[in-house]
Amino acid sequence: MIPLAQLFALEFTSPIWVVLLAPFFLGEKLTVKKLSIAALGFFGVLVVARPELNALNVGILAGAVAAIGFAGAAILTRKLTINNSLTKILFFLTGLQVIIWFDLCRLRW
Repeated sequence: MIPLAQLFALEFTSPIWVVLLAPFFLGEKLTVKKLSIAALGFFGVLVVARPELNALNVGILAGAVAAIGFAGAAILTRKLTINNSLTKILFFLTGLQVIIWFDLCRLRW
């Protein structure tokens, strides 16, 4: 699909997505400093990933969607900390992962 270095570069855009989406979901201010840092980070991703405009494929799209998904998880976790303790969030997150793991193991057999 795509080289591993490109995939990791795409996944490292997750904090950039958090900065860009936080004003909409968390009500945080988007300052010039944050925008500048996000732009610099995006430029760094472009340097590492070296994307070709005509080479858009499923692997690149999947990596980009995964980065946005990780950003969404970070935003939702931050939103959960408003009304819930960290211990409670970790308990339910781990429990959900165990349930999914057991379900995947069941499908495998």
